[in-house]
This record gives sequence, C-alpha cells and structure tokens, in this order.
Amino acid sequence: MRATRLLPLAVLLAIFLFSSFIIPKFFRFSPKADQQINELYLENQSLKSRLTASLPEFRGDFKLAKVYSSYPFNDKNEIAINLGSADGIKESWLVVLGSDIVLGEVKKVFERYSLVRTIFDPEWRLAVRIGENKINALLEGGVEPSLTTIDKNKVIKEGDFIYAVAKGFPYGALIGKVQNISSSPSSIFQEASLALPYNFNNEIVEVKILTGYGL
Repeated sequence: MRATRLLPLAVLLAIFLFSSFIIPKFFRFSPKADQQINELYLENQSLKSRLTASLPEFRGDFKLAKVYSSYPFNDKNEIAINLGSADGIKESWLVVLGSDIVLGEVKKVFERYSLVRTIFDPEWRLAVRIGENKINALLEGGVEPSLTTIDKNKVIKEGDFIYAVAKGFPYGALIGKVQNISSSPSSIFQEASLALPYNFNNEIVEVKILTGYGL
C-alpha cells in the first residue's frame, strides 16, 4: 500500500527533474541561435511588407556593427556603434535591422565609433506609406513613434505595414505595422500608433549600416 502511494510522488519527482534540468541543458537555444531566429523573423517581416506593397526584393550593401550597451539606462534616442571613420562610416548613412527595417541614421562619426540617431528621437520625421493602398502618412519620432496627417477619408486598419518613401531612403524600407487608430471629429486627419517588429530595450546588439542599395 505504501509503495503504491509513493509511486505518484516518484513520477512527479522524475517529471520535475526532467523539466528543470535535463530539458534546459540539452534543448536551450544559445544566444547565437536566438539572434539567428530573430534575424529570420525580421527578414520575413520585410519580405511580407514588400509583397503586400508589390515592391521588389530589397538589395543592399552593408557593414555589420555592434551596439554598445547603455545599461542600466535606456536612452532610445541615440545608440553608439563600434564602427567609425577608420571603418569608412559616414554621416547620414542609414542604420537598419534585418535587411531593411529602419532604425535610424548615422548622426556623428568618430575614428573608432559612431553615434546613431534613431526613430525614437522626438525630432525624427519621415514620409511613409501604409498598406497595399499606399496611403500617405508622416512618421513622427518619440518614445512611442506615431503616424500623423493620415487622410481621414482613407481606410487603414491595424496590422497594415508601414514603409518609407522619403528621398534618401530605400523605397519601401519597413518601419512597422499600424497598431491603434484614432481620430478627432474636429480634425481632417487620423493618427495611429506603431507596432515595431523588434524590442529596443537593450536587446539590440547588432545593426547593419547601409553603404549602398538598389531595388
């Protein structure tokens, strides 16, 4: 009788040990694998955006750069990267994630490092279009970047892709997706917040500096 009662406890203990120690040891993704999975996700989002807007696949040349940590601070307006003038980096070059997801542009270049202004800078402004109907909007930077000056008579919906159409940017470079849409009865425009395809909070460890691109 006692052996029968102990059997479930033994089974539970075995399950606990297996899930707590064996699975994490043999099946946990390495940081490199996590980065590769994230890269594939970003590439997938870029491709889906271009297919939706009937745009050709993006092709560009780039340099990989590591992002210096600002932990425990989280100033999203600006990041520092480990490439500078000695590596051929120039001001105003675009900084992306994945193949063409806009993060910012090179603001200031030093010999061994550079500063990048991101779309979270309150002064950031960029002409964009929304979805397959190519509806015009203005991306305004900030802690929570937003879309403004969207024609109230145009229909947009949550989940629509947002992409860059400003001169000096790769046409169709992905920004994110429409999230929350709002409008005021007294305004001729509607606005929307963004859902970005990445988590900025000290989790971006590598970016791409576009040195040339074509469609």
